[in-house]
Amino acid sequence: VERPLQLIVQGDTSNPITRLSNHSLLTAPGAMTTDGATLYIGNGNSILAMPLEGGEVRTIHANVSACCVVGLAFAGGIVFWIDPYGEAVAKAIFRGSAAGGGVTKIHSGFASGQPIVDGSDLTTDGTFLYSVDYVGGKVHRLNMDGSGITQLGPVRYSGGFTTSHQNTIAQQERNRASDEQV
Repeated sequence: VERPLQLIVQGDTSNPITRLSNHSLLTAPGAMTTDGATLYIGNGNSILAMPLEGGEVRTIHANVSACCVVGLAFAGGIVFWIDPYGEAVAKAIFRGSAAGGGVTKIHSGFASGQPIVDGSDLTTDGTFLYSVDYVGGKVHRLNMDGSGITQLGPVRYSGGFTTSHQNTIAQQERNRASDEQV
């Protein structure tokens, strides 16, 4: 079934989209979560807060990443996020009050022996954090302080990151080279 493309014209009040903000702080918005009253927005290397119904945008945590916030979750007055450059070679998970203030690293994703190497998103059920690991193809549950990391379900690579992942990459490169010769 074909549907006509509806164009939204500036000033058109009949369209169903409501602009909550076009604030100048929203320069590189990305991950977003809510506590039911406030939107928390990963924006470049900062975390912003804005009332759910729209309005003033404010920075609650500045310079929390070298580039960007890739995962964001909220529970119990705390905002949690993944920084892709939280460590020299891997991602890290941080937490900070939704009111602003200090920031605490709760997990370091160094590749050697850590269960969460390359976290790419976070969510929470209010009791635990859940992280998905892009490199290992794993889902983990962890306590709000970063302890008690438990792997849930299967993994993409058996064994440790440093061997299986690198071996898989090498095999993919060999396959690609072989395909190019055919």
